[in-house]
Amino acid sequence: MTNIDNIRHLGYIARMASLNVSMPDDLRDFVDRRTREGGFSTPTEYVRSLIRSDRQQTQQTPFEALILKWFRQGHLSESEEASLPPGLLDRTRQSLEKLLTDGLDSGPASPMTDEDWKTLREKAEKRWSKRANGKQD
Repeated sequence: MTNIDNIRHLGYIARMASLNVSMPDDLRDFVDRRTREGGFSTPTEYVRSLIRSDRQQTQQTPFEALILKWFRQGHLSESEEASLPPGLLDRTRQSLEKLLTDGLDSGPASPMTDEDWKTLREKAEKRWSKRANGKQD
């Protein structure tokens, strides 16, 4: 049975819109390479994955401001907390506690050098640049 037969068998017919995208050869080469590296069957699957990822990130972005506020102030108002998905603050708190514990357990502390700070700034700038351009970390 083919995939379309399976879909029909389940009583579901997928409705898909088509989108054609023109791009320079170097960008197409990049898409082809990322398709192979990412284990996608086709460039279409790769592009769909990027769009889904972007949609997910866009949907999560409104919560980031509230999480940062909670982190800085230690609390949110009842209405702010209610606007977050259930369990998000608890999961965030657990993640932060694990990161702090891992840091404490990583060995003796050593002073940060100017080069350490420079490297840390560069990593942060790259991360924020990716987010600003709609890419995930």
